[in-house]
Amino acid sequence: MGAATGHVRRSSKPAMQTRTMLAAASVLVVSSAPVSADEAMPKTEQIVDARGAKPADAPSPIMPEGTPVVSFEGGAGMIGYLQGTASVGPAWNVRVTANLSNRFGIEGNYLGGYNARTVGTGHLALTAVDVDCRYNILRGHEGPVQPFLTAGAGWVSYAGLGGDMGALALPIGIGAERPMSKHFKVGARFNYRLTLLDDLGLGDFPGEPGGDTYTLLAHFGGSL
Repeated sequence: MGAATGHVRRSSKPAMQTRTMLAAASVLVVSSAPVSADEAMPKTEQIVDARGAKPADAPSPIMPEGTPVVSFEGGAGMIGYLQGTASVGPAWNVRVTANLSNRFGIEGNYLGGYNARTVGTGHLALTAVDVDCRYNILRGHEGPVQPFLTAGAGWVSYAGLGGDMGALALPIGIGAERPMSKHFKVGARFNYRLTLLDDLGLGDFPGEPGGDTYTLLAHFGGSL
C-alpha cells in the first residue's frame, strides 16, 4: 500500500510542473498580444501615410494651399445692350490679376465688343478699361471650383453710329474658375456694366438709348 502511495506521489510532480509551464505560457501569450497589436498599428499608419492615402471623408483640394502672385487671362464670349441699343454681338477680353491674398485680388481689365445697331445700318465698337476688386467666395484649395465676385470702375467708349467716345463704367460681376494646376486655370464670368454720362441716341430713335451692357465670357490663363 505504501509503495503504491509513493508511486502516485512521484508521478504527480511532473504533471504539476507541466501545468505550471502551460499556465505561464498562456499568461505570456495573452499579455504580449496587445503589445504586438500596438506595435503593428503605427507601422500600418506609416505605410498609408507614405503612399499618400487619405481618409475617405478628407477633402480633395484642387490645388495646394496658397495663391500665385499674378495671373494673366484671355477670353471671348458675347455682349448685349440692356436697353435695346444694339443687338447681341461678339466680345473679347484680356485681364491681369494681382492676388493680394487667397481671398482678395485687384484686376485690370480690357473689354472689346462689336454690335449692330438696332436702328439704322451702323455698328457700335465698344472699348472698355476698368479696375476691379475681386473677392473669392472659396479659396482655390477649398472646393472643385472657385466662385468669386467683382466690382470696380473704369472708362468705356462706343465708336460708330451715334457713338460716345467717353463714359463712366461701373462693372459688377460673378464668376467661377477651375485651377487645373498651380499655374493654369479656366473659368467663366457674367458681368453687368452700368454706364453714366453716356449718350448713344439717334435722331430717328425715340429717347436716348443707354450704353449699359452685359457680357458672358469664358476665359483661360496662367499664373506666376
